[in-house]
Amino acid sequence: LSLEQTATSGIISALGRDELNITNGGYENFIQTDAAINRGNSGGALVDASGRLIGINTAIQSNFTGGNIGIGFAIPSNMALNIVERLIDGGGVVKRGFLGVYLRELDENYAKALGRNDESDGVLVTEVGPDTPASEAGMKPGDLIVRYNGKDARDMQKLRLDISNTSPGAKVEFEIVRNGKARQVDVVLGDLEDGTRGLAGAPGGGKPGSAKPQELIEGVRIKEIDEETRAALQLDESIGGVVVESVKDNASAAEAGLRPGTVITQIDQNDVSSVGDAYSIVEKFEGDVLLLQIYVAGRRDILAVPLVE
Repeated sequence: LSLEQTATSGIISALGRDELNITNGGYENFIQTDAAINRGNSGGALVDASGRLIGINTAIQSNFTGGNIGIGFAIPSNMALNIVERLIDGGGVVKRGFLGVYLRELDENYAKALGRNDESDGVLVTEVGPDTPASEAGMKPGDLIVRYNGKDARDMQKLRLDISNTSPGAKVEFEIVRNGKARQVDVVLGDLEDGTRGLAGAPGGGKPGSAKPQELIEGVRIKEIDEETRAALQLDESIGGVVVESVKDNASAAEAGLRPGTVITQIDQNDVSSVGDAYSIVEKFEGDVLLLQIYVAGRRDILAVPLVE
């Protein structure tokens, strides 16, 4: 705007803004401010009332004019400093830590199924890739991460960012809860550039048998994995469990995301190798929300299904 220098003022309206797609799917952790950030401001200083640097101005949300509407974003200064130090130490390259898992936020149903107090009481591991730092350390799908390097793990994006901001080769400590019992898992992080991006699931161990559909829980019918089903679903021989034959549209399982053609590999954190296994586990289950580990579309996930009397 042909102005040599200018200053604007405002408030910090939010911290930890992510999923803005400013970095095209990369790691995001922005300060939001209504101090006007105008064209040419990107890379400029966001300072507090005492002139101390707290952020690096980066982007704005705007209307069709491209002007400021009071929604601006800045990279936190401590995050920028971390990157600068790693650029210097790494010879101009930033290396990010790699664990090798898929993560999921808890919601009310997941928290209830896992016996947690609230929805911010940990981050759920839904899949562990083979030959990754997580698998080598013994981490498993269904583990609930509650602490990372001595800090509470309450937010998936924050945990993902903390892991990536840790240098490859560093030995880090996870506190997890598995089957209701707390344990410590020490992991030597890998390099994200070298890490497996398309994570595959761990082997199961299914047994072919009768293809007769049976109802597992309300509205859900299942059957064994026979050779025809395995071929139709393009399932690797290592994937075991039972196949969902049908799900009623109004069933709680459908609302939780269970679909026909999905393979159920675990129920209540117990491996399933046959329809008989599945029935046996469900019959013994006494909770209100059932955890299902599933395999669909080439990857694993975990669903929390409320049981309706």
